[in-house]
Amino acid sequence: MSGSLSNLKKAAYGLLFLPHRFAPWVLMLALLLAAPLHASTPTLVLVSIDGFRHDYLDIHAAPHLSALAKAGVRVERLQPIYPPNTFPAHLSLITGVTPPHHGVVDNTFCHRARGDCYRMGMGAKDPGWLKAVPLWNWVKQQGFKSATYFWPESDARWGGQQPDHFFPYDKGVPYAKRVSQVLDWLALPEPERPRLITLYFSAVDSAGHRYGPLAPQTAKAVAKVDAHIGDLLAGIAKLGPNSANVLVVSDHGMAEITGAQAIRARELPNPKGFERMVSHSRVRYYATNAASAAQVDELVSTLKARSQGRWQTLTALEAMALGGADEQTVADITLVTHAPASFVHRAMAATATEGSHGYLLSDPQMDAFAVAYGPAFKAGAVITEAHQLDVVPLAAAVMGLAAPPNLPSDGGALLSALRSHTP
Repeated sequence: MSGSLSNLKKAAYGLLFLPHRFAPWVLMLALLLAAPLHASTPTLVLVSIDGFRHDYLDIHAAPHLSALAKAGVRVERLQPIYPPNTFPAHLSLITGVTPPHHGVVDNTFCHRARGDCYRMGMGAKDPGWLKAVPLWNWVKQQGFKSATYFWPESDARWGGQQPDHFFPYDKGVPYAKRVSQVLDWLALPEPERPRLITLYFSAVDSAGHRYGPLAPQTAKAVAKVDAHIGDLLAGIAKLGPNSANVLVVSDHGMAEITGAQAIRARELPNPKGFERMVSHSRVRYYATNAASAAQVDELVSTLKARSQGRWQTLTALEAMALGGADEQTVADITLVTHAPASFVHRAMAATATEGSHGYLLSDPQMDAFAVAYGPAFKAGAVITEAHQLDVVPLAAAVMGLAAPPNLPSDGGALLSALRSHTP
């Protein structure tokens, strides 16, 4: 029997060097056959596919990701934090805490005590916006290297620290170059090899916004990213079957919005003394002085009267109850709507279809996804539901590290993805 197993492994290693155009299941089979039952602690490659909805694996062709899910672990629904938007969700994924605790409660928001408003990526210039400890810094604090090829705020100095390897964000960097750099990091000798590497792709989110989640253009974006995932897996296989664990996640889903139900921002009052922030899923009003603060109740009444069922008008306390802000960052008034309705600045044709997110978590279209593969993970496992706050404790366990202290999750349902997990 041992001779037969040895021959199988030799054949498997031969399959590892086939180009990725061959069927993804061949690569997965090769990895499974070649991997030993017990492995040392390899690098964790944490990949984000922005805007990859929980069901895209089922409705769009993604052969490499699908093979990864079948050979490893698939999380059918990864529940996002609120609001399910790119920056707050990514920072919760990398810190393990809710937006009020890591500091970035939305892509844009105002802060009363600071007397200033945040815009995406401002942490690179002013790290005072950022709280908590991102995973790349936690890894460094445990004595290991970390690297990022993009992640929201990965080039900022959180607490004065940065990853050992990082790049200022540039959307135009080709995906092939990003994957090649990740493989170069994985090929470094110990102890220079990072224990954690992050990788980020935005194409699926961009297509989903512009064309809608079910559009052929979105399917094409899924296929594009999937092909690069295939290149990453093939490169890892060449380095050795135990060179990395791979965890692929997304920050949020995507809902279809229509021109027929678009709500023009010009229909809404925009009084002096308020900072008004308009996004597809909600509108927020921040009073900027004492005089405008005294007008909040009157503005609430006006907004409720104009709603005609198209949106809900929430007070600061009601908005805070959703979990996405604290006393310093919550808007005085928040309007929320439900897809396929959306708030828009520009006119949309009645027949137009686009996509957006940031809606209430009661909308299942906001749910994200996750798949995982490597020596740390079970083979052929399915987890029905987990939460984004489970990711950091899981990642720490995969890397053989203690989790950062005072996290709201101990890993929850995601811990059942581990080979070492016993209920």
